[in-house]
Amino acid sequence: MTYRTRGAALAAAFVFVVICLMAGFAAQPVHAQAGLPRDVAVAIDIAAKRADSKALTAAVIDAIARYPQLVEQIVTAATREAPAYGLIIAAEASRAYPGFAERIARAVGRVTPETAHTAQTLAAAAAGDTAAAEERLPTPGIRQPHAGTPLEDFEIILGLGPALAPSYEGGTDYEVTGFPIIDITWRDRVFLRVERSASFLPHGRGLGVNIFKTRSFAAGSYLTYDPGRDDSEDGLLNGTGTIDGTLEGGIFAELTSARWRLSADYFQALMEDGHDGSRMVFSGAYGGRVSEQLGVSVGAAMTYASETYMQSYFGVTAQQAAASGRPALAASSGIKDITGRIDFRYSATEHWFGLLRSEWKRLMGDADETPLVDPESENQFFIGTAGG
Repeated sequence: MTYRTRGAALAAAFVFVVICLMAGFAAQPVHAQAGLPRDVAVAIDIAAKRADSKALTAAVIDAIARYPQLVEQIVTAATREAPAYGLIIAAEASRAYPGFAERIARAVGRVTPETAHTAQTLAAAAAGDTAAAEERLPTPGIRQPHAGTPLEDFEIILGLGPALAPSYEGGTDYEVTGFPIIDITWRDRVFLRVERSASFLPHGRGLGVNIFKTRSFAAGSYLTYDPGRDDSEDGLLNGTGTIDGTLEGGIFAELTSARWRLSADYFQALMEDGHDGSRMVFSGAYGGRVSEQLGVSVGAAMTYASETYMQSYFGVTAQQAAASGRPALAASSGIKDITGRIDFRYSATEHWFGLLRSEWKRLMGDADETPLVDPESENQFFIGTAGG
């Protein structure tokens, strides 16, 4: 389904939505880590934002070792930041500190009352209190989610929903399309990440590996796929030919602090078919939880593309000019676009979430000047929602 949408109308709608949402964001009090030392609060916040259960439980265990008198405050803060990991925190922290198992379970249960019974069971079992565990268990053998199965070493986030996006980069026609979210990590080392987006990392980082990772820094490499473009997608592209899909190799570096994330990505085509060029994406984001269930983040990014990439997607050769009737353009390397994004993530329960994403992209340089982009389409928009 395709909609002809003018840039001015979309821009006005986008600005209105963002202002309203940001007003709501500003009105929400940021969750305070009351009574916690700053280093503990920062470590918990970083791990929770990364959606990394191993890093979060490690932060909790380390904090309890240094501040045993604050065990309940530590567990409460961690569970509030990541309610989905409450049961994992209960099991792992109780296994590390059996003497605190009851207090740990009680802290988790206060934040997520619906899991209080299971938290007590896991804590008792992890602490070695078999009799107490058997009394509470509705069925035998319940342990930490996925424990003792092939999925034990995996963190899995899957989501799907609809999105409104341009039919191609620079197009005026907007279409309803799928908005998949795939984020699978094995032992915090190997990952598969795919997300539909109008900007930032348009196809996610794909299949990759964290070569180096600490609580605040990560670097690695990955393989992803650029699907190319068909000249039948829009009348402006007629006669310009098809850009084949291609594998891309990428490297990245990412720095994370309490609420900030800064990253740099480099993509290089690995096949002669397709664009045969490269891009660099520099991005930053700020955000965190504004309540126990709602998280908000805002970000910006800039993409620099090589001459080969720009010529493939935005240039017009003499042969293409003759076939399409468009003026020839020899595109050069440079900044291709700047973008802004706002995400709202709602954790409905321990296992279910919803995501609303709004993005604005401004094409620049030859990506804006090319005859393959409508003059009123230099501002591009993406709005999508997904749940899982």
